[in-house]
Amino acid sequence: MALQRSTARVNDNARSSIDHVGIATFDLDALRALWCAAGFTVTTPKSLRALDASGASQSLRQRSCHAVFGHTYLELTEVERDALDHHLAPWLHTGAGLHILAFGDAQLEHRHAAVALAGLMPSAIAHATRFVNYGTRHGDAQFDWFMLPPVATPEGLVCMVRNTTRELVFQPEVQHHGNGALDIREVIVSAVEWQRTCARYTALLGLSPVVPRGEEAQFRLPGAILTVMSTSALRARYPLAIGDPPRDALAVLRIATSARARDLRLMRFAGSGPLLILEPA
Repeated sequence: MALQRSTARVNDNARSSIDHVGIATFDLDALRALWCAAGFTVTTPKSLRALDASGASQSLRQRSCHAVFGHTYLELTEVERDALDHHLAPWLHTGAGLHILAFGDAQLEHRHAAVALAGLMPSAIAHATRFVNYGTRHGDAQFDWFMLPPVATPEGLVCMVRNTTRELVFQPEVQHHGNGALDIREVIVSAVEWQRTCARYTALLGLSPVVPRGEEAQFRLPGAILTVMSTSALRARYPLAIGDPPRDALAVLRIATSARARDLRLMRFAGSGPLLILEPA
């Protein structure tokens, strides 16, 4: 796929946006303590559940907690070590890291059909729930979602989600962070075959990227940017973001904050990646 260099604005009618990103681990308590120490307000861990074919609730063998921002959130999630068939298992074998990139789309069935037509082999649409007991509203948060096959997304679990109970998830009581974090600004994907990865995200999002420079492309979604870069371009710009040998990864997370410019923070969380950049909005 040959990408045309362009700085034009992308389609303002793009339906999909970044819903959340997630760091997966085998030790949620330690991971949560790390992010709390960095000034994030993180909710209490809760178990995730799904409905089986009969409508009965069953455990996903997974616990999660969240740092909730204005329109997006960060998920910290733990998978049981012996859950070898878990949908996050293909990425956890490399250890803890930023392994989840979830896009939100209210027209999930339409997006699923388009992705299937593009040959990306999405999973069937599934339903998941988690109990929310923070803030003033309590209840079961409801989600419909599908993912791309692991063989197609070596950088992490890439999925589309419809959050049908946003009023439960995005409560003001948990949206204030000591470090001033406001919202996810950009997720940067490192890709060995970056043009092929761009083609995949073009098909998934139904959106053409902007190519501002060199070996990178940007999908300018409502509220945030998804950037795909070659591993060499990423290493040149962010030497701490990726090691050797080059590999596909969700490598850099940029979060806008209310802090002053001189308070810009760049952090590398050992064992929990990625390179995290907190910067003034």
